[in-house]
Formats: sequence, structure tokens, C-alpha cells
Amino acid sequence: MKKFRALSVFLLVLLMIAGCSGPAASSTEGQEANQGAEKVTGQSEEVSGEETDAEGEEPETGDETSSVDTGTQEDGQTEKRMVKVYYIDAETAELVSDEVEIENENDIWKALQEREILTEDCKLLSFKVNEEEKTIDLDFNSALGERVRSFGTAGETEIIGCLVNTYLEAYGCDRIRLTEEGGVFETSHGANFDGYTGEIDI
Repeated sequence: MKKFRALSVFLLVLLMIAGCSGPAASSTEGQEANQGAEKVTGQSEEVSGEETDAEGEEPETGDETSSVDTGTQEDGQTEKRMVKVYYIDAETAELVSDEVEIENENDIWKALQEREILTEDCKLLSFKVNEEEKTIDLDFNSALGERVRSFGTAGETEIIGCLVNTYLEAYGCDRIRLTEEGGVFETSHGANFDGYTGEIDI
């Protein structure tokens, strides 16, 4: 009986010791595991931070690229816009105008041809706009000069007036110089365009 009691006490002591040391060991292992996790997490945050910084640098490179002027079209064409083209109505013989979408001076020239102010053999040889002085230099071939000289005074005024007024208004200029194949343009009625002229009353 004494041996049984001694054995029971011994077992009870072992259980108490095991109970105390078990949680402590578990707690210690848990703390070490937590510390290890914190170290891993800290390293992950540092790596993540480095990646964020690296990624943050990429937009700066993109900003530098986007700062390059890309407004100029690759084909060199200018933006299309609406302008007034003046001509004489065939039925009423009155001065009228149409709104026409143009991209450059050649589109205006073509519009004047389509409205029979100019004929197909009339060619625009050169065209220059001085935005500071608000002037235009326009040179055409002799076919246009001959067309103008084939009309009377009224016809001359209508053709030249439609041509001059259309271009001046389209480019916001005050004066235009007309030349015939680089030389002085003259009509059959003595009008001399040696120099710049403003808007013409039709």
C-alpha cells in the first residue's frame, strides 16, 4: 500500500512537472516562431519597399518620354478648318460664298476652280504667308493672267476680287501681292498689281 501511494505521488509530480514545462516550452517555441515570422515579414517589407521605389522610378522615365512634343503630324499636314470661298453665282450673277473645309492653300484654289472663278489650266505656282506683317505672296501661271485679261472690267474685278478676298479672309491677312509667273501682274484695262493690295469691292 505504501508503495502504491509513493508511486501515485511520483506520477502526480511528473504530471505537474510535465504540465508546467509543456506550456512554457510551447510558449517559447511560439515566441521564437513569431520572432522568425517578424523577421521574414520585415525582410518582405524591405524588399517590397525596394520594388515600390523601383516601380516609382519607371513613371518618371515615362514622364520624360511624354514631354516630347508629339503635336506635329508625321505626314506634315496641317489641321483641317472651315473657310469662306467667294464666287459669282451663275444664275443671279451675284457675289455669294460657301463654307469649305480646307487643309491648305491648294484646297482653296481647287474650290475656286470648282466654282468656275478659275479654270482647270489656272495653276498656283507659289504661296507664302507672313504672319507678322499679315501679308500673302501668291504667284500663278500665265493661264490665269490670260483668263483675267479676256474679260471686261467687271469680269476682271469679279475674278480678282473673289481670289483676293477668299485668301485674305482664310488666312486673316490684310494685304496680298499677286504675281504672274514671278513677274508683275497686269490686266488688259491697265490695272497694275505691282505691290500689295487689300480687300477688293465686288
